[in-house]
Amino acid sequence: MADYFVLTGEERKLLQGLLDKSRGGSSNRGFSSTQIDRGLGTYIAKPVEVTGSVEPGIPPREDDVPGRAACNIYRIILDGTGEPSLVQASDIELQYVYNISTSTISQDWVLVHQDMYGDWIASSSMGLAIGTLSADLTYGGTADVAVVEGTSPSGGSATGETLTDCWTYLLLSTEKLSSGFHVEVDRSSKRIIAYRECPVTA
Repeated sequence: MADYFVLTGEERKLLQGLLDKSRGGSSNRGFSSTQIDRGLGTYIAKPVEVTGSVEPGIPPREDDVPGRAACNIYRIILDGTGEPSLVQASDIELQYVYNISTSTISQDWVLVHQDMYGDWIASSSMGLAIGTLSADLTYGGTADVAVVEGTSPSGGSATGETLTDCWTYLLLSTEKLSSGFHVEVDRSSKRIIAYRECPVTA
């Protein structure tokens, strides 16, 4: 008779956890079992348009249950003249984006982060701020950021809050972000982690 062994419940859970980790997330997170092998990163998303009584946007967190909404992922594409536009990414399927704040995220483009478990989290719910640069920001320098409401710098109104001496390591020595550029800032470190326009020559 061939030898065989039986896994205990705890051993099965351990193996399932290892499989989930290798796939980038649990088997029931998104719309398919295929996960994007990208890891930590910042992306642009927009909730799918809904009809009826469903509130548009991404609903807020209730206690320990985050809000979520199906979103398409977008990327910035430059045309032949260098003009940017938002185009839906063809290599990323529809994804659930989670909102861990207690405020609804509007039906608009929003910066999102994919974490190490493969989950997509709206950046506006992670202690981050959206705003515009009050001055040019060059390599190794700092600049103030005027914070706006919501998740879209171009559509949000100024809150009156200013984050001073913001900085970034995303620039080359020959690049700068011009005054008025739309940026995303980590409030605790004042580090600019993303921007929506391409850097220009300093």
